[in-house]
This record gives sequence, structure tokens and C-alpha cells, in this order.
Amino acid sequence: MQRFHTNHRGFTLVELVVVVLILGILAAVAYPKVVSRTDDSELTTIRLSLRTIQDQIDLQYALTGSYPATINPAWFRGNKIPHHPLNGGAIPDVHVFSGHDRTHPSHKTLDNYGAYWYNRDVGIVRARVPYSSSSAEVIAKYNLFNDSALTSLGQMYD
Repeated sequence: MQRFHTNHRGFTLVELVVVVLILGILAAVAYPKVVSRTDDSELTTIRLSLRTIQDQIDLQYALTGSYPATINPAWFRGNKIPHHPLNGGAIPDVHVFSGHDRTHPSHKTLDNYGAYWYNRDVGIVRARVPYSSSSAEVIAKYNLFNDSALTSLGQMYD
């Protein structure tokens, strides 16, 4: 009796489909966690940058008795204003504003004005956020970044 030996080389189509499905399921589970971590790191970076800038403004106030007219890059390591992770570089770092009654910018999204908004009359710095399709998303992110509780984009006071 003669036996035929079949030599299996490679994978069958069914085996490949099963592997692709498993990889797809793993990617679907992992992707939201990776995106969430990215959002968390952006939030942490912006909050730490704001705290660093605000500390320097407060130090200048303590040394001179008045708020500085601008935010000086020389106050920071590398002679650079702390990085705003959502500013691609085309937007200026800081928009300096003057007005005793304003605690928030009228433009809260990253635009041509600056990634950070600084009111030199009251010594407050805020981070602008990326434009979104809904104003609710913009105000939610703005509040999260700046630890504020504004209810509308037009609101400029706490």
C-alpha cells in the first residue's frame, strides 16, 4: 500500500482570515486607549506649561510690583516659552492683551493671535484650544485646559 504524503506549506485562507480578525479586534481594543493617553499627555503638558508661565509672571510681579508687559522667553530653559503641544509653529506663542476687566480671551481657539493669551494688566495667562466643529467641544476643552468653568465661547469673565 502506497501512502501519499502531502506537504503543507504556508497558511490556508481560513487561517489568514482568523489572524486578521484577531489583529483587528486587538487594534479596536487598543486604539481608544492610545488616543486617550495622547489626549492626557497634551492636557498635562498644557497645564504644566501654563503653571510654569504663571509662576514666572508671579515672580516678576513679586520682584517689580507690577505685571510684566510681555512674557519673556529668557525666563525659561532654552530661552523658549514652554511648548503648547497643539501649536504647530505657524501661530505666535503669545498674544498679549491689555484690559483690567478680562480674565479670558474673546478668541478661545488657536488662531493667528497666539497659542497662549496673556492679560498684562491682571497677570493672567490662558491656553487656546484647537478649532472644533461644535462650540460645546471647544468650550469643554478650553475649560479643561485652563481649569475654568465658562459656559459659552463669548464669556470673557469668571
